[in-house]
Amino acid sequence: DSANGWQRDTATELLAWRGDKAAVPLLTKLVAEGKRPEARLHALVALDRLGGLTADVVKQALGDEHPGVQRHAVRL
Repeated sequence: DSANGWQRDTATELLAWRGDKAAVPLLTKLVAEGKRPEARLHALVALDRLGGLTADVVKQALGDEHPGVQRHAVRL
């Protein structure tokens, strides 16, 4: 949930490269409770890349208060 975009990008890439499925529950929580819309969106991307995206998470993102998160949920 960092304000630093580079950190979010790098964390997303590292999780994908490592295939770290242990991060799935934490990313799911970040989609639900993240303070920054950018962090919620990055969590969605990471979940998708890890194969941990569920219909429930997408439904939750569709109801997000930020239109960017909603748009990405539609794409997913």
